[in-house]
Amino acid sequence: RRWLAFNGGLGKDQLDWFEKQLQSARERNERVVVVSHVPFEPKACADILDLAWDYDCAQEVISRFSDTVFACFFGHDHDGNSYFDVDANILYVTFKAVLETNPGSNAYAICDLFEDRLKFDGFGEIHSFVVKF
Repeated sequence: RRWLAFNGGLGKDQLDWFEKQLQSARERNERVVVVSHVPFEPKACADILDLAWDYDCAQEVISRFSDTVFACFFGHDHDGNSYFDVDANILYVTFKAVLETNPGSNAYAICDLFEDRLKFDGFGEIHSFVVKF
């Protein structure tokens, strides 16, 4: 049941491009936030049915660049979830979809980027939080 058509995958070309982008960021001593509609991290999903088909390949690339990637933000998994990988020091957040909110509520966040942190001001069913890097 995990191989559903609405998930899709990255494929070799996108994974190669992704790795090159992270390598380039590493060479410039930059820190990276990865943003994808479809999640790559099972522990950041409420339902594994929502993972990218080749999430394990994407996750393998991210793990090799844990000195560069400090956070990954996803959508698609409507209930949302989060996971902090202590070993890699990477925060994974799957944002709850507005589609799943209670009537009259909302679910969105505004993100401000600072030199040392990301600050999320949550609204409705999204909590506010800060990611330091």
